[in-house]
Amino acid sequence: RSSDLYPVKSCRGIPLDQAECTKLGLKHGEPRDRHWLVIKEDGHAVTARQEPRLVLISVSCKEGFLTLSAPDMKDLSVPVKLPRTNPVWNCRIFGHDIQGKDCGDETAHWINYFLKGNEPHRLVQFERHMKPRNPKEEFALYDQNDQTVYSDLAPIMLLSEASVE
Repeated sequence: RSSDLYPVKSCRGIPLDQAECTKLGLKHGEPRDRHWLVIKEDGHAVTARQEPRLVLISVSCKEGFLTLSAPDMKDLSVPVKLPRTNPVWNCRIFGHDIQGKDCGDETAHWINYFLKGNEPHRLVQFERHMKPRNPKEEFALYDQNDQTVYSDLAPIMLLSEASVE
């Protein structure tokens, strides 16, 4: 079985035969694992724990675009390299602050229409110049130099089929 890369936290993954392991998680070409995040307009992270329909969104990445697909929705392509003029949000995930660059109004409208919620949402992207989270702030077993972005706790999570059987 392959590994999966999850570019957007809580959305479907992309199956891979190989990936590069980096300090901030898996990478395969342009997409990086959990480097995009859905947030509320107050900056708080939204995961499938709060919005279960997020798991129905499929993600692919080709030729500089992250494409979102969902049932009964037209595909939406978001540039991986966002315009410099897009605002940067101060986000909050698991009680910690981290930044994310806004993916634009068209993307927000697409996500809000699909989620059918009462609260507005935005999609943000972590960019390399931004400061990652330090998991040591949450759990002492981590090293002071460990870093993660929008994942729950660790930049790489491994699970084998045998471990859950």
